[in-house]
Amino acid sequence: MRILKILILLLILAGISIVGDMLNEKNASNNLIVTDNKSLVDSQPNTRVRTNYKIDAEYQKTTHSINVDEIITWKNIDSIQVYTLFLNLPASSNIYKDDPTKLTYSINSFEINGVKADFEFISFENRNFIDSSLVRLEIPNGLKSNETLLITTQFNIVLPDESNWSDVQFYNFENWYVTVSPLVDGKFNSFPTHNYIETYLEYSNFDVTIKCPEEYKIALPGEFNSENHNGINFHTSATKNISRFNWFLFAGLTKHSEKANIHSKEITFDIFTQDGKDNYIERYIDGATKYLETLSSIGTYPFNSLSIVDIPNIGQIENKSYPNLIALNTDLISPTKTQKFEYQLALVIAEQYFGNLINSNNIKEAWLSKGLSSYVAEKLVRTHYGELYSYFNIADFYPVYGLHFMSYAGIPLIYIVSDQVIPEGARYLNEYYKNLPYTNLATQSYLYPNIETYHVSSVAKPQIALLTLEKMIGKEKFKKNLEEYSLSFISNYPTAHDFGHMMASNCSQENREFYKELFGSDNSFDYAIRSITKQGDELYEIMVERIENGVIPIVVNVITETDTTKLHWDGKDRFKIFTITSSSEVISAELDSENKNLLDLNYANNSYIVKEKYWGSISYATRVFFWFQNALMLIGGKG
Repeated sequence: MRILKILILLLILAGISIVGDMLNEKNASNNLIVTDNKSLVDSQPNTRVRTNYKIDAEYQKTTHSINVDEIITWKNIDSIQVYTLFLNLPASSNIYKDDPTKLTYSINSFEINGVKADFEFISFENRNFIDSSLVRLEIPNGLKSNETLLITTQFNIVLPDESNWSDVQFYNFENWYVTVSPLVDGKFNSFPTHNYIETYLEYSNFDVTIKCPEEYKIALPGEFNSENHNGINFHTSATKNISRFNWFLFAGLTKHSEKANIHSKEITFDIFTQDGKDNYIERYIDGATKYLETLSSIGTYPFNSLSIVDIPNIGQIENKSYPNLIALNTDLISPTKTQKFEYQLALVIAEQYFGNLINSNNIKEAWLSKGLSSYVAEKLVRTHYGELYSYFNIADFYPVYGLHFMSYAGIPLIYIVSDQVIPEGARYLNEYYKNLPYTNLATQSYLYPNIETYHVSSVAKPQIALLTLEKMIGKEKFKKNLEEYSLSFISNYPTAHDFGHMMASNCSQENREFYKELFGSDNSFDYAIRSITKQGDELYEIMVERIENGVIPIVVNVITETDTTKLHWDGKDRFKIFTITSSSEVISAELDSENKNLLDLNYANNSYIVKEKYWGSISYATRVFFWFQNALMLIGGKG
């Protein structure tokens, strides 16, 4: 019986290539969100920066540590008097997340205007926050409006010993200096450092000097100058109006530089790769140039260069997108057709805009930057590299195009080899299906229990939801509203409420209610056609059901021998009976024939056929999503 089931499955999948070709013809243009050439940078408001950081850091090779002297100049630009500041101390989790105890540091005291200040550690009841990383600093006599204070501190960061077969040494410095918690709208946003969510920081100015032996290279945000004195390199950077200053220290990577003209502006790409990865240089340049050129329609890239670091295959460092600085993990073999590399590159470059130029609170609403970036990345990669094709790896290494259902020790046991198009929005479907309880985007991000559930709530669900919203309100209106959001919040601190207000602009009440369903609940979506009943010579009743709690406006196509009738349903009731009169025999009915609802849990119940011989009259789109959904479920269960 098992062999018979497998044979039936393979027969069902035999027509996939034909369906994929048909899907290619049906797919609408994947043009990105805007079409004009307005500039975010040219339109940015006059941001009032309250914090200036002056940091002198020196890497000591003998002790394998970083000595840091830091001066924070903080100005009270609000009208209220401030008596307390909250500071985030250096924390290790985002640098060496496999073992946070590897990195150690010591801070003995803080001084305010040259006088030793009292401070206390603030605890927070959540296992994903790092204890002793948030302190309350008392300000003697308070700080009046427009007054400035100096906070000084010195500390030492001891780096772990990395023993591996590679000659490459690589360190990622994130959350490595003392920062002031943001004061936004008169309230401090103070949290300890999270294990895997970026600390929320204000836009600030940085004056940084980093010293290290000449055999080491660094990659910094923004432009910097380097001088050598007696075998020691002095790297100095003065960067304004960025939210964070993170950097890399490494030895064993080779630098490649190339210039490109992007929207009439010359950009220098500085690419650092390890031996054996030279084949990625042109792909980095090609992808980054195309993506930045496309994104220039929503904002001129504000820097004259972009540093790209190909992360060595050591440690547990993830892909990173810092201001003017990105880093990617790459496979030894990654053909363009798989789009794995191209998508990850698109994702970190999209975060240059929606995670850095626009600064939302990832601790509370990570989807606002991560989800928007994943939506834009999907558009970028399909615009420039075409359709995505499914593939699996032989021995978890070499990609083969097709669908993979079962494996043992990385060796495929059940598979089909052919080119299979993955529809837009299907990249994260499997992850979404398997994590439905963690898809409420109104839940604060730090409350999710682990990085897997955080990812589905911040990346997977938001991308599918945004693609669905685009289909519901229309591409042009979606483009316009997203452009308005981008132009309004460059160098600013938007919230999910701000985004919702912009996206609901000029939309129907029905679509505004649907937006709340998508981004304000964990409701699931599934509709079905229950029956088609002939009540008289020319009278038919079509019964449709709402199976899950989620509500979405639905179009029901009723197909007769001669034509198709479209019926609109607001989707609110648990069931509805449509009555139509037709002189031609009704042969079938279909829900959401345009596949607008990408969050549908079961595409198989979207159609109903009165007589099996009329199956060919049903839209092929439903079948595409049917096989793909079930293939994903099989992969997820058997992989």
